[in-house]
Amino acid sequence: PTRGRVTIDGKPVGRPSPDRGIVFQEATLFPWLSVIDNITFASRLAGRPASEYRPRAQELIEMMGLRGFEHHAVYELSGGMRQRVAIARAWISQPLLLLMDEPFGALDAQTRLAMQELLLAAREQRRSTVLFVTHDIEEALFLSDRIAIMSGRPG
Repeated sequence: PTRGRVTIDGKPVGRPSPDRGIVFQEATLFPWLSVIDNITFASRLAGRPASEYRPRAQELIEMMGLRGFEHHAVYELSGGMRQRVAIARAWISQPLLLLMDEPFGALDAQTRLAMQELLLAAREQRRSTVLFVTHDIEEALFLSDRIAIMSGRPG
Protein backbone atom coordinates (compact mmCIF):
# COMPACT_ATOMS: atom_id res chain seq x y z
CA PRO A 1 0.00 0.00 0.00
CA THR A 2 1.11 3.53 -0.72
CA ARG A 3 -0.99 5.00 2.08
CA GLY A 4 -3.55 4.01 4.67
CA ARG A 5 -3.79 0.77 6.55
CA VAL A 6 -6.01 -2.26 6.86
CA THR A 7 -7.00 -3.58 10.27
CA ILE A 8 -9.39 -6.19 11.57
CA ASP A 9 -10.47 -5.73 15.17
CA GLY A 10 -7.69 -3.14 15.49
CA LYS A 11 -4.95 -5.56 14.40
CA PRO A 12 -3.01 -4.74 11.22
CA VAL A 13 -3.43 -7.09 8.28
CA GLY A 14 -0.03 -8.00 6.89
CA ARG A 15 -0.39 -11.47 5.42
CA PRO A 16 -2.92 -14.27 4.85
CA SER A 17 -4.57 -15.63 7.97
CA PRO A 18 -7.34 -18.04 8.93
CA ASP A 19 -9.11 -14.95 10.32
CA ARG A 20 -10.07 -14.14 6.72
CA GLY A 21 -11.78 -16.42 4.23
CA ILE A 22 -12.40 -15.90 0.53
CA VAL A 23 -14.87 -17.29 -1.98
CA PHE A 24 -14.29 -16.57 -5.66
CA GLN A 25 -16.64 -16.37 -8.66
CA GLU A 26 -15.96 -19.99 -9.44
CA ALA A 27 -15.47 -22.64 -6.81
CA THR A 28 -11.71 -23.10 -6.40
CA LEU A 29 -11.76 -26.66 -5.17
CA PHE A 30 -9.57 -29.71 -5.63
CA PRO A 31 -11.60 -31.84 -8.09
CA TRP A 32 -9.92 -35.09 -7.05
CA LEU A 33 -10.85 -34.64 -3.37
CA SER A 34 -14.18 -35.41 -1.76
CA VAL A 35 -16.48 -32.74 -0.36
CA ILE A 36 -15.32 -33.39 3.22
CA ASP A 37 -11.66 -33.42 2.21
CA ASN A 38 -12.03 -30.09 0.37
CA ILE A 39 -13.75 -28.50 3.36
CA THR A 40 -11.14 -29.75 5.85
CA PHE A 41 -8.07 -29.33 3.62
CA ALA A 42 -6.54 -26.30 5.35
CA SER A 43 -7.22 -27.68 8.83
CA ARG A 44 -5.52 -30.97 7.94
CA LEU A 45 -2.62 -29.13 6.27
CA ALA A 46 -2.13 -27.06 9.43
CA GLY A 47 -1.86 -30.29 11.44
CA ARG A 48 -4.94 -29.64 13.55
CA PRO A 49 -6.46 -32.69 15.24
CA ALA A 50 -9.55 -34.12 13.53
CA SER A 51 -11.45 -33.78 16.82
CA GLU A 52 -11.09 -30.01 16.42
CA TYR A 53 -12.35 -29.59 12.86
CA ARG A 54 -14.55 -32.64 12.09
CA PRO A 55 -17.57 -31.53 14.17
CA ARG A 56 -17.40 -28.05 12.60
CA ALA A 57 -17.12 -29.60 9.12
CA GLN A 58 -20.22 -31.75 9.76
CA GLU A 59 -22.11 -28.69 11.02
CA LEU A 60 -21.21 -26.78 7.86
CA ILE A 61 -22.15 -29.73 5.63
CA GLU A 62 -25.55 -29.76 7.29
CA MET A 63 -25.92 -25.98 7.08
CA MET A 64 -25.00 -25.96 3.38
CA GLY A 65 -27.44 -28.74 2.53
CA LEU A 66 -24.67 -31.17 1.55
CA ARG A 67 -25.52 -34.09 3.85
CA GLY A 68 -25.21 -37.32 1.91
CA PHE A 69 -22.58 -35.86 -0.42
CA GLU A 70 -19.64 -35.79 2.03
CA HIS A 71 -17.73 -38.50 0.17
CA HIS A 72 -18.62 -37.44 -3.37
CA ALA A 73 -15.86 -35.98 -5.54
CA VAL A 74 -16.59 -32.34 -6.33
CA TYR A 75 -16.64 -33.03 -10.07
CA GLU A 76 -19.83 -35.01 -9.41
CA LEU A 77 -21.62 -31.95 -7.99
CA SER A 78 -23.66 -29.17 -9.57
CA GLY A 79 -22.26 -25.63 -9.72
CA GLY A 80 -24.39 -24.52 -6.78
CA MET A 81 -23.25 -27.45 -4.68
CA ARG A 82 -19.61 -26.71 -5.50
CA GLN A 83 -20.09 -23.10 -4.38
CA ARG A 84 -21.59 -24.36 -1.12
CA VAL A 85 -18.49 -26.52 -0.60
CA ALA A 86 -16.30 -23.46 -1.27
CA ILE A 87 -18.28 -21.41 1.25
CA ALA A 88 -18.05 -24.17 3.86
CA ARG A 89 -14.29 -24.42 3.28
CA ALA A 90 -13.94 -20.66 3.76
CA TRP A 91 -16.06 -20.72 6.92
CA ILE A 92 -14.50 -23.73 8.65
CA SER A 93 -11.74 -21.64 10.22
CA GLN A 94 -14.42 -19.35 11.65
CA PRO A 95 -13.01 -16.21 10.00
CA LEU A 96 -13.82 -12.77 11.30
CA LEU A 97 -14.12 -11.58 7.70
CA LEU A 98 -15.40 -13.46 4.66
CA LEU A 99 -14.57 -11.91 1.28
CA MET A 100 -16.89 -12.97 -1.54
CA ASP A 101 -16.18 -11.96 -5.14
CA GLU A 102 -19.38 -12.50 -7.14
CA PRO A 103 -19.75 -16.06 -5.86
CA PHE A 104 -23.24 -16.52 -7.33
CA GLY A 105 -22.67 -14.83 -10.70
CA ALA A 106 -22.59 -18.03 -12.77
CA LEU A 107 -25.63 -19.64 -11.15
CA ASP A 108 -29.14 -19.87 -12.58
CA ALA A 109 -31.77 -17.60 -11.00
CA GLN A 110 -33.37 -20.25 -8.79
CA THR A 111 -30.05 -21.56 -7.44
CA ARG A 112 -28.80 -18.00 -6.97
CA LEU A 113 -31.78 -17.07 -4.80
CA ALA A 114 -31.39 -20.25 -2.76
CA MET A 115 -27.68 -19.46 -2.25
CA GLN A 116 -28.45 -15.89 -1.20
CA GLU A 117 -30.91 -17.11 1.41
CA LEU A 118 -28.41 -19.72 2.57
CA LEU A 119 -25.70 -17.06 2.90
CA LEU A 120 -27.95 -14.84 5.02
CA ALA A 121 -28.83 -17.73 7.33
CA ALA A 122 -25.21 -18.91 7.56
CA ARG A 123 -23.90 -15.40 8.21
CA GLU A 124 -26.40 -14.96 11.02
CA GLN A 125 -25.43 -18.30 12.55
CA ARG A 126 -21.64 -17.90 12.08
CA ARG A 127 -21.50 -14.19 13.04
CA SER A 128 -18.87 -13.28 10.44
CA THR A 129 -18.60 -10.00 8.59
CA VAL A 130 -19.10 -10.56 4.86
CA LEU A 131 -17.71 -8.24 2.19
CA PHE A 132 -19.69 -9.21 -0.91
CA VAL A 133 -18.86 -7.94 -4.40
CA THR A 134 -21.66 -8.02 -6.98
CA HIS A 135 -22.81 -6.25 -10.13
CA ASP A 136 -26.42 -7.14 -9.33
CA ILE A 137 -28.24 -4.26 -7.61
CA GLU A 138 -31.11 -6.47 -6.39
CA GLU A 139 -28.60 -8.91 -4.89
CA ALA A 140 -26.82 -6.05 -3.12
CA LEU A 141 -30.11 -4.77 -1.69
CA PHE A 142 -31.18 -8.25 -0.56
CA LEU A 143 -27.90 -9.25 1.10
CA SER A 144 -26.53 -6.01 2.50
CA ASP A 145 -26.88 -3.78 5.48
CA ARG A 146 -24.43 -1.34 3.86
CA ILE A 147 -23.66 -0.78 0.16
CA ALA A 148 -20.65 0.94 -1.38
CA ILE A 149 -20.74 1.69 -5.10
CA MET A 150 -17.45 1.78 -6.97
CA SER A 151 -16.98 4.39 -9.66
CA GLY A 152 -15.95 3.61 -13.20
CA ARG A 153 -12.31 3.63 -14.19
CA PRO A 154 -10.45 3.67 -11.96
CA GLY A 155 -12.65 1.58 -9.71
